Amino acid sequence: MKDTHNFLLKKWKQKELAHFYIMKSPEDISLDAFSFFERWIENFLTSILVEDPIILKTKKQINQIIKNGHPDILFIKPKSKQNKYTWENFNDFFSFLNLKKFELSHRFIFISDIHLISEILCNKLLKSLEEPPSQTTIFFLQTKQIPLLPTISGRAVKIKLSIPQHVKENTSSNSFRRPEESHQYL
Repeated sequence: MKDTHNFLLKKWKQKELAHFYIMKSPEDISLDAFSFFERWIENFLTSILVEDPIILKTKKQINQIIKNGHPDILFIKPKSKQNKYTWENFNDFFSFLNLKKFELSHRFIFISDIHLISEILCNKLLKSLEEPPSQTTIFFLQTKQIPLLPTISGRAVKIKLSIPQHVKENTSSNSFRRPEESHQYL
């Protein structure tokens, strides 16, 4: 596959998505990593929603799902960039895992700024990361190049995202037009 997006979309179509991925942001990113991931997630979920056979959606409905959320898609972010995650930040995570799919053929959890998850909380997440419910995929979004616990990283498929050269050449420091990326499997 030429890029991560197509690779993951193909795996989803074949019902072969792994249950846990760690997505590493590009080291040479010219905008903040969170904005990069927001665009990447939007592009990825749009592709999934367009092709999901369970429900029929218009482009307007897809945009609304991306903007307003969906019961089969969970985003977890820290309250602020300076604070570590707390147990309360993950209440929705554990509740989500206990629910059945609502209407999509697959469920997704995106957890940003994973460097803010404490070692104690990481250890409490291990079982859920190793054995989430079927048709559920968890994405850890690693915005800083800080090593994770080996017990966490050893359970995940790790993908290092990078910005293709043609995008770098056409991108100013304040804008990023295309969320497509190349990838490197670690």
